[in-house]
Amino acid sequence: MYDVCEVREMKNSGVNKISLTEIAAARLADWVKEYQSTDRRTYLKLKYGIEVLFINITKMFAVYLTAYILNLLTATIIFHISYCIIRKTAYGIHAWTSIMCTLLSIMYFVGIPYLATSYSIPGPMILPIYLANGFILYLFAPSLTKKGVSMDYNKKRKLRNLSIVMCIVLMIITLLISDETTKTLITTGATLASVLTIQKNTI
Repeated sequence: MYDVCEVREMKNSGVNKISLTEIAAARLADWVKEYQSTDRRTYLKLKYGIEVLFINITKMFAVYLTAYILNLLTATIIFHISYCIIRKTAYGIHAWTSIMCTLLSIMYFVGIPYLATSYSIPGPMILPIYLANGFILYLFAPSLTKKGVSMDYNKKRKLRNLSIVMCIVLMIITLLISDETTKTLITTGATLASVLTIQKNTI
């Protein structure tokens, strides 16, 4: 899913795949501006925020509708929560277009849970996988894009440490759970979020 920085980066790089979203966001922002006077900077922040909200609602609807149709709603929710717990502080790579984001989101958040309900990760592999995830997060988190918001070293270190802590928390929860499918869903969600922090420009 996109955040404000990613939407802004798409605009700066010349990608124009969300024009309808931009129009809707601009109209809503204009409507809000009529009732509350704001400067140009505040207006743009509001518009970007509305765009992010619209985009994420669209993607979430597509993902969860597909999961519901395939009877994978619970699995997708578990996987997605695990993913978001890491992603919130670790950040990571993202799709450049809205359509690509939707397709990748369905592939990740429906495809992987589908496999996880059919094939479980062996118990002895859980700990090594989380250790690998922690190592990846230590090296790459927070994984910001080139044109993302600038961040000082202390804040980056704080986000990196939080990402590792969340990874450890998920590891403990996973090891305490007896259900193999749930263990696999949580582990794969955390792993996807960790792997997506790896970017060419950070290697």
